[in-house]
Amino acid sequence: MNRIRWIDVSKAIGIIAIYLGHISTTEGVRCVPFVWTFHVPLFFLVSGCAEAVSKKQIGFVEFLLKKIKGLFIPWLIFALLSTVIHVLITNCSPTEVYKWILEIGKGCIRNKFLAGSLWFLTCILVVQFVFFFIEKLKFKPLILAAATAIHIVARLFFNVNQPKLAFNVDTAAYYILFYAIGYVSFDMLN
Repeated sequence: MNRIRWIDVSKAIGIIAIYLGHISTTEGVRCVPFVWTFHVPLFFLVSGCAEAVSKKQIGFVEFLLKKIKGLFIPWLIFALLSTVIHVLITNCSPTEVYKWILEIGKGCIRNKFLAGSLWFLTCILVVQFVFFFIEKLKFKPLILAAATAIHIVARLFFNVNQPKLAFNVDTAAYYILFYAIGYVSFDMLN
């Protein structure tokens, strides 16, 4: 598969924006607060575009195995590795080790796990899992309507700034709309 430059550039802009956004909060720098308005939605939108590029009909079992190999296993390795490093560096108590293992079992809920960025992997996994079924609607307006409905439910019933559901299901429900927009609009954007 040939690379699509604007997708790669969009990812690079997203990475830089996330870096700048996090620097602005940790260092008290207020020069780039606008990046918080678009950096994560941009990643989901671009991921939806990438899904449209690589779209091929595969069965559920093949899809599931692909996601386990490509997202779940790397997430689990990094979650365990970050926990081991944290335990070795901080010499934490068995109670704290147990707490971090439980957090891994919950899928590294955003803002609650010691390796903060790992939430994205479980969140995108949930988005892609749900989207696998939404995409079966085939008709782009229906796909967009289904993702919009899920997004509205997330906005009405979940506090996206204080996620609580395992594997970031609440956050995934919020961001699935951006993924669907990328998927549905890819041909026009390209």
